[in-house]
Amino acid sequence: MNGGISLKRIIIFSLFLLITLNLTFADENYFIQGISIIGLKNVSYDTVQNILNIKVLNTYNGKYIEGQLNKLKESGYFKSVSYDLKKLDGGYELIIKVEEFPVVADIIFPDIKLITINAIQKVIYSGKGKFFIEDKVKEDCKKIEDLYRKKGFVLEISPQYIFKDGILSFIWKEAPIIGSIEIISGNQWEKKVIEENLNLSIGDPLDLKKIDELNQKLLKKNIRIKIIPEWAFEGAYTILYLNVEYLSPRIVSLIYEKNERVNLRFSYYLSNYGNLELNISNNMRGSFDYLISWQREFLKVYFGDNYWGLSINKTLSSSNNIVGEIGFKNNPNLDDKVLSFDITQDATLEENGVYKSGSYFNFGIDFHGGGSNYNYSLASLSGKYFIRYGEGLNERILGLMGDIRYPFGDSPEDGSLYLKITYAFPLNKWIYLTLSVGGDSCFNPRDLVSASDIRINPFFGVEFSVTQKSLFSAFGLESDLVSLRNFYIKSKLEF
Repeated sequence: MNGGISLKRIIIFSLFLLITLNLTFADENYFIQGISIIGLKNVSYDTVQNILNIKVLNTYNGKYIEGQLNKLKESGYFKSVSYDLKKLDGGYELIIKVEEFPVVADIIFPDIKLITINAIQKVIYSGKGKFFIEDKVKEDCKKIEDLYRKKGFVLEISPQYIFKDGILSFIWKEAPIIGSIEIISGNQWEKKVIEENLNLSIGDPLDLKKIDELNQKLLKKNIRIKIIPEWAFEGAYTILYLNVEYLSPRIVSLIYEKNERVNLRFSYYLSNYGNLELNISNNMRGSFDYLISWQREFLKVYFGDNYWGLSINKTLSSSNNIVGEIGFKNNPNLDDKVLSFDITQDATLEENGVYKSGSYFNFGIDFHGGGSNYNYSLASLSGKYFIRYGEGLNERILGLMGDIRYPFGDSPEDGSLYLKITYAFPLNKWIYLTLSVGGDSCFNPRDLVSASDIRINPFFGVEFSVTQKSLFSAFGLESDLVSLRNFYIKSKLEF
């Protein structure tokens, strides 16, 4: 067609344009005849060569050379890296120009008492003879403050740094000792309870873990308050303010165990009047039992359709969380009277129904007799230990627990042994998965000749627990590798 552009001309023009662009933007190959490195002071030539995978008398394209130079930039040795390719008769000389980070000739820490310098040096990058990399030093400041926070301590001045003439100086200030403690509450009984359970005194450093321990103690004593600390610095002292926050006073919980029981519990915290609790249980065979209990400070009284009793406890060591308890229980239906003694050390930390860390130890002995139809004793020893590492979704919790009960005299009860190892971790913010393996045994002491006569029944288990605000729920199972020996569901609502 006259005046038009033929298809043949379009194709030829397109091919010409494609070839031209390819020749223009093609990545040129370079035959490297020599390598020069300019700017090295403390870093050796061999160190750079070990990072670079570029050898003399080899050919490389520009993209590859750029990639190898990026490895130098990311090595942490250099503040800046640039290069040039100098044309020679038979190829190119690769000229690399570097600017090293300055070297820390010495490092100075402030005078501190709450944490050792050695503990700080283990978590930071900076050190004598290392390069001064400002971004990493800033990270070190954050790591130092995080270390104090993890150990429960407070800083008056957050970590800062100065680098001058090769000297890296870290600057921060620990909170001064406690000068006064003020409990913000209009309830005198609450003030008294807080003072008795708080393991902090005037002259001590401010340790927020002691506040966490206080809150754990109060919960374990069914005192439904939580202490929120605030503080201010006045001269050489820290003024500590303890604010009282009231938790939900009512708790309803339900537990179902396959072929064993269903238990419903309701508790009501009545402030300085104590804690009232009602338990109703069914043994899955049509028998209902109830138990009503009231607890205030050191005294607990309870009665039900099968037995009644009371117990008195006393703190033997506040710093070590050791409590002694003596109790009496009477079962008129069986004409069984029991005098019990217990010593408990509970330093466990529980969050959202999951034990996170700490240890628990209990030794108890029950004396059955006192004019009743029974005359025997039952000793028990139990313990738990939990260790936590990692944070967030990387948190892992290892647990070890055990229990042994051994009767003496003409006992209708058998002895028992129970051991379990647990491994717990979060699936998300609200759900934890706990895996367990262990073994248990029941035995009659009169039939035992040696410890080898105790037959251990192995089992493994799995539990899912979910916490959302005031609602906690969990379900799990245990199997002896042959059959399902236990399945349970637990739920608890605070309101």
